[in-house]
Amino acid sequence: IDLGEVRDQMKVLDTLQSDAVKVTVVDFKAGNLSTALNIFEKIGVLEAARSGDFDLALFHVVGPSIASLDEMGEVAKYTKGMDYIVARNFINETNFFEWDEATFKKYFAGLSNAREIEIPKLNEMAYEQVDLAGVTFTDFVNNKTAKGADANFSFVLRGYVRKWMNDLNTEFEKLELVKGLLAPSTDSASSEGGQ
Repeated sequence: IDLGEVRDQMKVLDTLQSDAVKVTVVDFKAGNLSTALNIFEKIGVLEAARSGDFDLALFHVVGPSIASLDEMGEVAKYTKGMDYIVARNFINETNFFEWDEATFKKYFAGLSNAREIEIPKLNEMAYEQVDLAGVTFTDFVNNKTAKGADANFSFVLRGYVRKWMNDLNTEFEKLELVKGLLAPSTDSASSEGGQ
């Protein structure tokens, strides 16, 4: 989609209050989040979420680069009144400037309304093999092709991916938002009880 186009904005946003689908996920290319939030502000999406018309949560995946961390400052002005989760993506052996207290505070001290999770580092070779196979992480672990046929992926690399997925799930379990999305609705539970 192109959020600069009203037609595409409608595809994503017009179902927020009426669709049976309770979750809409929009994945923006790196560097485009503040532009998207600016569009959402102009349309009134952020204000509607702040007033309780619907829930809006922002998962902001950041890497350990100054450019990525700078984007957090741009995004912070839009996050008042919404669930803002900063996912620190440890894509390599670097860190998020914890060794430099001034730099670390510059980027993370102003995130009072944000919750943080860490996306653990996945072994490079394991990631590359998942990418080459063109499958989901789950399919890779289950030794299946994209079409569901048996595959012949390395036991060792599948082990690295399995451990990474378990660690990532542990991080997600820390978030009440995710727990709420995964919990059965009270309407469903009460209707099932009557059958």
